Parts: sequence; C-alpha cells; structure tokens
Amino acid sequence: MKFLIENDSKFKLDYYLCVDTQCWFIMKYKVRDILEYIIALVNEFAKNYGLTDQQAYRYIRNHKGVTFIEENYGIIHTLDFNEAVESVALFCRRTGGDL
Repeated sequence: MKFLIENDSKFKLDYYLCVDTQCWFIMKYKVRDILEYIIALVNEFAKNYGLTDQQAYRYIRNHKGVTFIEENYGIIHTLDFNEAVESVALFCRRTGGDL
C-alpha cells in the first residue's frame, strides 16, 4: 500500500490523497481563507446571540458547527453573513444546541 499526497496547483491547496491507484480530493480552498471566514463568522454569531467570541466558538464547536462550516465552505461563504449565521445556528440546534 502506497500513500501519496500531491498538490495540484501552485496557488490553491488542491490536494489529493492517493492510495495505490485510488485518489480522493482533500481540499479545494486555501486553508487561510477558511480559517479567516470561520473567525469572522464566529464573531458575527457572538454579536447576534450576545455571547463573547470564546463562548460562541465553544458553542459552535461543541455542536459540530465548525465541521459544518468547513465541509460546506464552498457554499456558505457565498451567503450573506446573516444567512450564514442562521444556517450555522440551525445546524447547531439540530445537533442539540439551544440558541
């Protein structure tokens, strides 16, 4: 069994994990862009719900919202921030959150 991770582009983090002859797409967006977006979204979430940034991040993380944002970044980052905050809040409610 042979593992290989290769970069498909000089400008984006387009990586594929290859095992023998099978390859899986790993990431299509810059990690920095995703992290900056998560930070900004957590800040807006905190403002919307009267929380500190730390409280908002813990709430979102505990209810799998960070994973939701990462997995859906391609779509969620195109939404208006208010829509994105509501999407994350709805997802967190579905996983046990109460905000």
